[in-house]
Amino acid sequence: MKNSHTTLPGLPGETPIALGIDIGGTKVAAVLVGPDGTVIARERGPVAPQSNQSALDSIFAVADRLLESAPAARARLAGIGAGAPGGVDWRRGVLTGATNLAWHDLPLGQALSDRYGCYAAVENDVNVAAWGERSLGHIIMSTVTSNSADAAPIDHLAFVTVGTGIGAGLIEDGRIVRGKRGAGEIGHIPLLDNGVLCKCGMSGCLEAVAAGPAFGAAGRDAAARGESPRLLELAGGDPAAVSAVHIIAAAQEGDSAAQRLLGREGHYLALAALICWRMLDPQLIVFGGGLSEAGPPLFDAIWANVRRLRPHGPDPATYILPSALGPDAGALGAAALILRPEPGFLAAGLVTH
Repeated sequence: MKNSHTTLPGLPGETPIALGIDIGGTKVAAVLVGPDGTVIARERGPVAPQSNQSALDSIFAVADRLLESAPAARARLAGIGAGAPGGVDWRRGVLTGATNLAWHDLPLGQALSDRYGCYAAVENDVNVAAWGERSLGHIIMSTVTSNSADAAPIDHLAFVTVGTGIGAGLIEDGRIVRGKRGAGEIGHIPLLDNGVLCKCGMSGCLEAVAAGPAFGAAGRDAAARGESPRLLELAGGDPAAVSAVHIIAAAQEGDSAAQRLLGREGHYLALAALICWRMLDPQLIVFGGGLSEAGPPLFDAIWANVRRLRPHGPDPATYILPSALGPDAGALGAAALILRPEPGFLAAGLVTH
């Protein structure tokens, strides 16, 4: 069962194309996407977040190059979707601010609409990735179950991103859960008393103990203490060079210290999954972000810990899954804001030129 195509106001009766933009703290990635989710062209470049204007200039530079590379698609452009970190006023298309980034009240939606002469939609980057997984990734339950009778739209989904930080995008009844100021900040749920100080000011937060930097730091500490000669060897003899990639490789080779670290990471991410499950009761819990690209070793650790913590539940391998869109989740999700809009989004969340 595929989602029906959406007719956008003012679009000629041709097959629509959407431009999706994923804005990060250091880069901009953009894709041109057809109505079936096929990527027609892609482009990326650095972002300059020092000011509103520098951020806009770097976003425009990437979008300009992309559209110049596909002039035929440009003529069928239905709209532009963009995802960005931090606070987003999605109704006005404004980036209100983000930690470590200097933009403030940046009217991105209006700027995109004015420059390219089409509709524009702006949303938080994790929400965008969740919408992409729901709309273009794990579209129906038959993608995870072999029984076609179980096929149903994925209208209840949690997308957990694990990278520099940890956050969740939540879909409930086919709509993005936004809360008053930004729902899904599960990275700042404290798990440990008197734990590692988190950048949010609390201690022992999930993000402080399980995000990519924390996982890598645990490996560097183990190598520096001499607990894992193999980790040190993989890092070229420099404990400061140990990364998550080295930890996972050493764990696969049977290194006991690395296996312990991977097991602990799996425990924390299993808790993240179970928090989402208890809170939302989703059909799927999808893990994305840089660390989730570690693949089977990490997911085996997550599944093992979920089985331990929830021994009488369904097999977690059937509902806790890696991203179907991978590194493109943000850009494809942004395009999906246009091609597969959330109910009511066309009326409330599109900026017009």
